[in-house]
Amino acid sequence: MPVRTVIDQERDITVHTATGEVVDEEMFAAQSEFYENGPTTLQLWEMSECSVKGVTIGGMRTFIERAAQLGKARENGRTAVIVSSQLQYGLARMAEAFGEFASLPFEFHAFKDRDEANAWLNGETEGGT
Repeated sequence: MPVRTVIDQERDITVHTATGEVVDEEMFAAQSEFYENGPTTLQLWEMSECSVKGVTIGGMRTFIERAAQLGKARENGRTAVIVSSQLQYGLARMAEAFGEFASLPFEFHAFKDRDEANAWLNGETEGGT
């Protein structure tokens, strides 16, 4: 599976690192595992080293809708996505829009820079890039 997950309980953050070509089912599996294991307040999806050509718009919408339902356990949490390509950024921004319509109970933003994402997750800055 090209999504590896590391949980840092001390910092209350879960980091998902995607490599290779990611497909909808792998994102759903990582999401399910995240919520089944007791979610952290902070979540980081590191997508800059993967291909998202296998992620569909319908899959992204379903992912966000599931996050809205399951995410009640993370109310006031923050999720950042780090991307490197225009396609990744477009999908991440689409996910942000789906999140607004789905009324996510946590904040969700896309970033092109790891330091900016971490600063936002730590409450040092506002919004994505």
